[in-house]
Amino acid sequence: MSEETSYIPTISKEDLEYWKKKISPEYRGLAQNLFNKKIDYEISNSNLNHAMFLSFLLIKKAEDKIRIFTKRINETFFKNRMIKKEVDLALIRGVEIDILISEGCRDDFSEFKDKEGITIHKLKKESKIKNHFILSDDISFRIEEPHTDKDVEEERIKGFANFKDPNLVAKISKIYDNFLLKDSEVVN
Repeated sequence: MSEETSYIPTISKEDLEYWKKKISPEYRGLAQNLFNKKIDYEISNSNLNHAMFLSFLLIKKAEDKIRIFTKRINETFFKNRMIKKEVDLALIRGVEIDILISEGCRDDFSEFKDKEGITIHKLKKESKIKNHFILSDDISFRIEEPHTDKDVEEERIKGFANFKDPNLVAKISKIYDNFLLKDSEVVN
């Protein structure tokens, strides 16, 4: 996007009300400040709501592309109404979304399979990379520590994000493009 038509992400009152019920004002304020000012600072998350809020902000911030590497399309995360809403808005903005899964894709996620602008890839063989991540454009990311299904059920999801670290995003992008995508096939 050009400077003149650059997308300026904002959080609506409705969205803010939703997140107020899920996240402490201190954590939300820190994350929003880093998001709004595009500050190069790593913010960690220790639970599922923090993880979803940081991912929500990364999707909201995207102007061109989002790349996601995950074990599978997890209904706890991808069926969250705020995440779904931001994915839809990103697609309307023309953001391309690539989702690379290492395990499987359940049939009940056909809403992602059939959306124009979303490409879902599946690895052909098991990856040694166990961390999940989301990359927003070439500047922002969130990396998630490996976890079990039980961790998700108990909302123990750890990771960290940065809204302005193009150097690390470039390194992760090389792994995504040169190693992971090369060993995958498109499933939608």
